[in-house]
Amino acid sequence: MIELKPFRRQDAKEIVKWIRDEEEFRLWSGNTFKVYPIQWKDLADHYENLSKDGTCIPMCAWDQDGIFGHFFLKYLDPEKKHMRIGFIIVDDYCRGLGYGKAMVQKAMEYAFLELGIEDVTLGVFEQNEAAYQCYLTVGFEPNSERGIEEEPMGTKVWRRHELIMTR
Repeated sequence: MIELKPFRRQDAKEIVKWIRDEEEFRLWSGNTFKVYPIQWKDLADHYENLSKDGTCIPMCAWDQDGIFGHFFLKYLDPEKKHMRIGFIIVDDYCRGLGYGKAMVQKAMEYAFLELGIEDVTLGVFEQNEAAYQCYLTVGFEPNSERGIEEEPMGTKVWRRHELIMTR
């Protein structure tokens, strides 16, 4: 059984271990962090700063064996009806086994049923085909208002698909 729990500072020690190389790091975090490899304290401090105003909810997914996944939900408006999910990652040993799909489904249940959110958006780089297909399977759809956006990534420009799920 999957359980969502609030992110704790010490969870960052485990999460940063799941990032195997710089490309994977950028697929996960875009340009949020300037330096690779990320240190666990940088991730923990990032969430500490984002959580001060109550608009960001970092979470971890657990099963009977321990922590296996992570994401954050962030309110996009003062009325708290629209959110963005990001930094979605699962332990590399769990990839391709349905853990990511189950975690995102559980996150959407939490957002819609517990928090009363109307819609949730996310961005996924086109190189991350497995994640893109996972999000479509869960119920996200292309966001016609935002479509595909471009983000400079080092010397290249990456295309990011914007997706949305509505209640």
